[in-house]
Amino acid sequence: GYTEGNKNGNYLAMGTDVVFYGVDRGIDYTTEKGSVRVYDDFSVRPLGPEDLVYSSTSWYPGGITIQFEVGHGRVVSGELFQANCIDAIPDISFSKSEGSGMKNLTHDNFYLYYSYDASNSSIGDSVIFNEGTWEIDFCHAAFLVGSSPVVESEMTLKLDVELKPPGLVGGSFGDPHIVTFDQLKFDCQASGVFTTLTSLQDPSFEIQERFTSVSSSSCSQASVSTGVVIKDGNKPIVQISTPGYDETSVDVINGCPIDFFVDGVVSTLGATEIGSNVLVKLPQNDWPSQVKIIHTDTFMTVDVNVDYSSTFGCFLMVQVYLPESFHVDETLVGLLGTPNGDMTDDWMSKPSNGASNIIPPPTSDLERLFSTSYNYCTTNWCQDSSNSLFTLRSDEIFDDINKCAAPYVDTVEAAVSSLVSDPIINQELYDIC
Repeated sequence: GYTEGNKNGNYLAMGTDVVFYGVDRGIDYTTEKGSVRVYDDFSVRPLGPEDLVYSSTSWYPGGITIQFEVGHGRVVSGELFQANCIDAIPDISFSKSEGSGMKNLTHDNFYLYYSYDASNSSIGDSVIFNEGTWEIDFCHAAFLVGSSPVVESEMTLKLDVELKPPGLVGGSFGDPHIVTFDQLKFDCQASGVFTTLTSLQDPSFEIQERFTSVSSSSCSQASVSTGVVIKDGNKPIVQISTPGYDETSVDVINGCPIDFFVDGVVSTLGATEIGSNVLVKLPQNDWPSQVKIIHTDTFMTVDVNVDYSSTFGCFLMVQVYLPESFHVDETLVGLLGTPNGDMTDDWMSKPSNGASNIIPPPTSDLERLFSTSYNYCTTNWCQDSSNSLFTLRSDEIFDDINKCAAPYVDTVEAAVSSLVSDPIINQELYDIC
């Protein structure tokens, strides 16, 4: 509501938050709070345009947010239905809340946010949930309260959802920086095929990444992730890799060619559900360079982000999500550590006869960044051709990929070591790589 000001000018002072329903325009409404008039004449400020403009829909864990653009002073009523816009959603109970935000400084229009909250499990069990795509298909009907004529909005929406129970996240990014599930950070600037996660009790589960050397004039010892492959029991083995910016492939993401293999057979990313309990989701509008590999029975998820830089070319950033119930009563090991809340056992030796020993992780930045970490990666987690899960292109040779026996180039480490007393220069050298 607005208190009456100078109606011959452009200013009406904002007063008490009052919404008027079914009022007659041009009539004074006087209360103890003051005098209010609603105008047809747009030379003075009205309550707000009778707009109901759909803006966006987004997903957050356990709920849906739908955004509209509305005139100030207007109230929107909204409800969710099945995709036919007729039937209610019988097997799920949403609690609805609303909020608003000003669109412009003249108070003409506001953004109105409607949030519909429900549990992840309820949405996953609902008739609106599509198990084949992990999307929900629904209808949202809304209308302006008290508008004349009635302003309505009815639309069917499709929304990508993530049904993640509580869990942990670890991954690799950059050249490459490793972050374990327990948040230990170190670098693995080596070239080869590496086990990032496996089970001592069940080696049929394994995730491997391919790191490729990309030495440059700025950094003499560097590599990036160019491939990831996931195997878990009898599920299809899924591989996503990039052969390099100058190569060609059926699939292209973020300008980079992408190879997609299922059980060693070249495929295209046009499919989503590729086999029993395995779903590959294509890039969405919010994440145009990300591919998701989801094991729908365990909720284990691998996010693969495709990126490009002029220094390193095409590379991947890989994030692994593990629910708390994943492979319970087993010991998981690999470059991503042992997910148990204790980073002191995140460095483990190469498994032998179902056993692995703790290697105390380094405590200094120098050790976590340079040769100490390089030796840990190559000695314990680099795989030879017989243990690699990767499918190679016809023109690729494993020995060209596997450089784990190559000596570490210590140019940058030596320079940093000699300057440890100067933290500014030290940081600058860190930032080079």
